[in-house]
Amino acid sequence: MRNIIYSNWTEISYGLGVGSGFLVFFLLQAIGFGWGVSFGVGFTLGFLINSIFNFYLSSFYETQEAGDISKTVQEFEKK
Repeated sequence: MRNIIYSNWTEISYGLGVGSGFLVFFLLQAIGFGWGVSFGVGFTLGFLINSIFNFYLSSFYETQEAGDISKTVQEFEKK
């Protein structure tokens, strides 16, 4: 599971943003707001969630990738 997240973190971030935006849109529609307001709020919150997860996951996995590359270089130099 970790390898799937590691190689596809941007797609996972987009999926979380779209899914949460759709959920907010659907819930606001069910409460009784108009589709314009529901779409605007759902789109904005989906975009914000996407941006937050993208920033968090990129900072986490890119630093981990840099550490893996340096470890690989050190192992290569030992051989």
